[in-house]
Amino acid sequence: MDFANSILFSNQSIYGLVLILITPGFAFICALFPRNEDLPFIDRIALSVVFSVAMVILSSLFLDNVIGIDTTGLNILITIITITLIFIVIWGIRIIYYKHEETAKNKPGSLNYFIAKISVFSQKTKQKILFIIDKYFYK
Repeated sequence: MDFANSILFSNQSIYGLVLILITPGFAFICALFPRNEDLPFIDRIALSVVFSVAMVILSSLFLDNVIGIDTTGLNILITIITITLIFIVIWGIRIIYYKHEETAKNKPGSLNYFIAKISVFSQKTKQKILFIIDKYFYK
């Protein structure tokens, strides 16, 4: 029985450390940099640890000092899960936005597609024209 309790405690410790040290920060970093090519994976992990610790500490202080809720384990767990879910929703919205933006740009018949296919302009001029189109037509 003692062996089973020690295994259960070690599993809880591992899950708790992952929840505190990686999960909220990773969701935050994914919300900031939604595409894989924006930030390398090792940088995502490193930044997620830093931001996770900062978010857990700041959310606990916010709960206790600003809202006035006691900082129990359950309250901190609910706060961490809520923050993580908010950032996951933001990440999902940004991924959908980028996919829609890429399909709109590459769709034959669109103005961006036409400008990209014209070979009269230099690459720099094409980029300027596409920037202006993106700025004023794809807000």
